[in-house]
Amino acid sequence: MNFRDAESAYQKYKSRDMQESIEIMTEIIVCKLQQHPRLFEAITQRGGVEWLKQCRHIVGVRNSRWEGYGLESNFILCLVFAYQLCSE
Repeated sequence: MNFRDAESAYQKYKSRDMQESIEIMTEIIVCKLQQHPRLFEAITQRGGVEWLKQCRHIVGVRNSRWEGYGLESNFILCLVFAYQLCSE
């Protein structure tokens, strides 16, 4: 199935269960990194996993389960998992 963007794909398959949502988001980010190798390379050039751990994901949505700093952000956690999977 094709989607307009990653957000559309996530909205189609998201779950109330956070672990399931993390798995879905990770799969979507893997696809994005594979479709756009420049993103993977940019992460690698900046330090890979260690750099991602220093990043933050703040979008301003009250009580967002995705926001936070480093691995405390579920979104950053998914980025790390996806990056590692693409590194294999």
